[in-house]
Amino acid sequence: MVKDHTAKHSDGPRTRTPLRGLAYAKPGVTSPCGFARFVDQVLASALHLGQCVLNRGFVVEAWMNGLNIPPGVAERVLRRYGVEHPHADLDPRKTALVVIDLQNAFMDDAIGHAVCPAARDIVPEVNRLAAAVRASGGGVFWIKNTVDERSVLEWSSAETLMSPAMRAHRAAAMAEGSKGQDLWPTLDVRPEDEIVRKYRFSAFLPGTCELPYRLRARGFDTVLITGTVTNVCCESSARDAMMSNFRTVMITDGNAAMTPEEHQASLIAFYLIFGDVMDTDFAIQRLTRNSRPA
Repeated sequence: MVKDHTAKHSDGPRTRTPLRGLAYAKPGVTSPCGFARFVDQVLASALHLGQCVLNRGFVVEAWMNGLNIPPGVAERVLRRYGVEHPHADLDPRKTALVVIDLQNAFMDDAIGHAVCPAARDIVPEVNRLAAAVRASGGGVFWIKNTVDERSVLEWSSAETLMSPAMRAHRAAAMAEGSKGQDLWPTLDVRPEDEIVRKYRFSAFLPGTCELPYRLRARGFDTVLITGTVTNVCCESSARDAMMSNFRTVMITDGNAAMTPEEHQASLIAFYLIFGDVMDTDFAIQRLTRNSRPA
C-alpha cells in the first residue's frame, strides 16, 4: 500500500486513496504454492503486520502473493504517471476481463504439462471479478492456449527451447479438443462470455489471436488481465495490449506464477512502465463506482 501523507484537502491534511496492489497479507495462512509462507517470512523479517517502511512520505506495506511495492518503485510510479493508479477511472462499459490460460494443461496435476499450483488458488477472485465486470456492462473473455500443426511450424523457435519429451507433452496437453485444452471446471463461464484461442504466449500478438479484433468490435478499450503464469503469458499479453493501445491493468491477486519472486518481478516491471496494477477488491470498487444504468 502506498499513501501520500502530503496530500491536502480544503479543510486540512488527509491521506490519499491508497495504492491497491494486493489484499493484506494474512500470516499463518497455508498455500500449496508457498505464497502465504513467503509472506510470513517477509512479515517476520521486515515488517510485522501493520508496521510499515517509511521513505520520503510514502508508506510501503507487505502484500499477499509475495508482492511488496518497494519505496523506490512507488516513487518512480508517481513521478512517471503523476498518480498511483493511472487507470483508476475505469469505464465499465468499455472494460473487458481477459482470463489467460486457466486450463487443465496448467492446473491439473494428472494431465498438465506445466502445472502452476497457485493458479488453482486464484479461481475465486477471477470468478468474482468476472461477475462484477458482467454486472457493470463489460465483457469477459476466456483465453485458451492451443497447439496445432500451424503454430508448431510458424513458431519453431519455441520448439527448439524444449526437449523432445516436453514438446510432445505440450502438444498433447493443448491440442484442440483435448482435456488439457479445456478450461478449469470451477471457472464461472457464462453463455454471454467469449472463448478465444491463442497460439503464442501473448493473446494480443497480431495474426495469432482474434482477441484484439473481438475487443475492438465490441467497443472495449480497457482490459483487466488475469490468469497464469504471471510472468509469461499474462505479462506478454499485458505488454502487447498496452502497445496495441489498450488501457491495461494486471490484477495482482488474479494472476499466478510458479514462485513469489517471479510474480513480484513481473508485476513490478509492468507497473513501472506499461500500465496499472490493482487487486480484485479495488478493481470491483472502481467498476461499481463508475457503473451506470443501461
